[in-house]
Amino acid sequence: MYNNTAVVQGLIDWLKANAHPKAIVGLLAGDYLASFYTQFGFIQAS
Repeated sequence: MYNNTAVVQGLIDWLKANAHPKAIVGLLAGDYLASFYTQFGFIQAS
């Protein structure tokens, strides 16, 4: 089983190192995952 926290943190680290500074990255997830993603700084759209 994957450690989901490590997977997401790895993705964020990769984006910070490789994505264009003005890149926009979106995340689509169900409401039940909002609390998981907020620990990484994601916010829920209205």
